[in-house]
Amino acid sequence: MTELDKATEELLSEVQLENPDGAELAQLFNEPLNNFVNSYPIGTKEAEALAIRYGLKFDLIKNNYFLGRCHVD
Repeated sequence: MTELDKATEELLSEVQLENPDGAELAQLFNEPLNNFVNSYPIGTKEAEALAIRYGLKFDLIKNNYFLGRCHVD
């Protein structure tokens, strides 16, 4: 997952999800698992689910977040 400053588009952080569940993530982003290979913007719904599942924190007012290509089994 990448975090970018909305004002400057500066990369603030990159986080690798621990033990990602590909099927769960694909469903969250409304994408078939076999097509789940792009970068996906994280909105409110996705941020809430990722915060619960992976313990991540989001500031959607200041920053943009994307779930990038990830290797999932």
